[in-house]
Amino acid sequence: MSLAFLNLHNLKLSCRLVFFGSVSGRGDGKTSFGGSAVMVRIAGVILVVAALAACGRTSAEPLASSTVLGDFGGDQVMLRATSSGAEIQFSCMEVVVSSAIRTDASGHFTATGGRHRTGGAVPIVPENPTPVRLDGVAYLTQGGTIQLVISDIPEEPGAPIAWADSLTLVRDKRATIYLCP
Repeated sequence: MSLAFLNLHNLKLSCRLVFFGSVSGRGDGKTSFGGSAVMVRIAGVILVVAALAACGRTSAEPLASSTVLGDFGGDQVMLRATSSGAEIQFSCMEVVVSSAIRTDASGHFTATGGRHRTGGAVPIVPENPTPVRLDGVAYLTQGGTIQLVISDIPEEPGAPIAWADSLTLVRDKRATIYLCP
């Protein structure tokens, strides 16, 4: 038994197929498979059809060179993006980005903003927002999908990141956000 790998780049597929049978060199520079040449051709066609049916498209079309706009919801999080910035609401905090989120040609974006607590006990001394970095990719899937990582920006270069969260947000999806105790 041997593994055969199939990469169909123009269809954006990447699948691993298993070929059952024997493969051996014949001494004349050709390879022989256990079975007749017709069976090998039929098996090859079946493998390609199975790959197309089982794998499907593995990559989504990016939101290329655009400004992210609209409301996006996820698991206890909501993003509202406008042409002048963005707000991300969580249960007990909010992230504010003061400039538009713009994607590059592959849908990737990076932005910075500030994170501060919301709800709960009011602090006696007002807190300054904690600087955060947003790294993400925007896709056209489901009318708009964003995969996003938000992380603190360490005060000292090379210091470990104290907080990070990974999010998947879908355009016009309702977000259920619980009140902060």
